[in-house]
Amino acid sequence: MNKVFGLGKENLKYVNRLKRRIFYCVISLVIILNIFISAGLNLRKLSEIHLGKAFFVVDLQYNLENSKKEELEKMFWKMEGVRKVQYLSKEKSFQDLQQELNISIPMKDNPLTDSIVVYLTKTSDVEKIRETLEDNESVKEVFQDKGYLEHIQKNNGMYQTLTYVSALGAVLIFGLLIFLFKAVSALDFFNCINVIPEDRYNLKRAKRRNLIPFTLSTFVGELIFLNIYVYVRKIFIAYKSDFLLLAYWDTFLWHFLALFIINLVIWILPITILGIDGEEE
Repeated sequence: MNKVFGLGKENLKYVNRLKRRIFYCVISLVIILNIFISAGLNLRKLSEIHLGKAFFVVDLQYNLENSKKEELEKMFWKMEGVRKVQYLSKEKSFQDLQQELNISIPMKDNPLTDSIVVYLTKTSDVEKIRETLEDNESVKEVFQDKGYLEHIQKNNGMYQTLTYVSALGAVLIFGLLIFLFKAVSALDFFNCINVIPEDRYNLKRAKRRNLIPFTLSTFVGELIFLNIYVYVRKIFIAYKSDFLLLAYWDTFLWHFLALFIINLVIWILPITILGIDGEEE
């Protein structure tokens, strides 16, 4: 034991070098932990954005009274799964159609009717809402792009799966960080075990010596990640305008919470080595 963990100058250099490597690992793992957290939050946001694009169009009967239109809108707002309701007059729809086709047609030849665009929170709610509208006299026809809705649902399922994977990765990294703290404390413990005979004292001393270095390492990792994230986000802004990464301050609470929990665990919970724990008797 003395050959490996004795208090000689050569062995102290070895132990200190090994401890530094462990703290470098802590910094790296904190960066990876924050990557998982940011990935999960951005994937969840991306899922919400795609679900927000799910919609169908309800064509109204020709020259329907305004009171009937308002009644229908109120009915949509009360339905489960409806996120937003937008009324489109036939004139507005006709103008949009002409712009899309790049043609000019006299307004008197407008074949369209007034319509209501219904945005959904879940694509699975479409059929249930359609059944509700089947016998409604104010409704002329319901249009939905099944391929588009299925595409949204498929992408949303993928985003949710990746979000769960990110959460699992964060939990695994959390466990590794706790393990590394125990490992670095064990180095100090074994280094003194043949010099000071009191094991509980050695264990508590080993923990105290590594608390502040470990905490500082987690904050260093957080600061490094912050700079990396800001840089990567600038690249997204420059090259991918259809989806922007969340600003760091929008995710700060989750990063801070993860950092707080990790340090709370190592500061409060006693560590156990070879069946010896650092709790007071």
